[in-house]
Amino acid sequence: MQMNASMANNYLGIYEWVDSNSYSITITKKGDTLFLEYADDGQSNSLALEVMDAENAINIETGQRLKFKRNKAGKVTGVLWRNRFEFRKR
Repeated sequence: MQMNASMANNYLGIYEWVDSNSYSITITKKGDTLFLEYADDGQSNSLALEVMDAENAINIETGQRLKFKRNKAGKVTGVLWRNRFEFRKR
């Protein structure tokens, strides 16, 4: 899916895990690609995301999926990662 700058910017930001606000993930953009950045066992990870549609993205290498949640105005308010970890956008 082709994204314009406004659409891509809607995804960007820090998302806090609903179950523990001490863990967060970050969606960044480098060039035309979105990245999911997170720490796991003290190691930083960065996964390139393929945006499938306005609400879904996937990392082709790992198969990890993100489902973006939106409010009625269309603003991204959260994400569901791996179909089980819910994050709220800061």
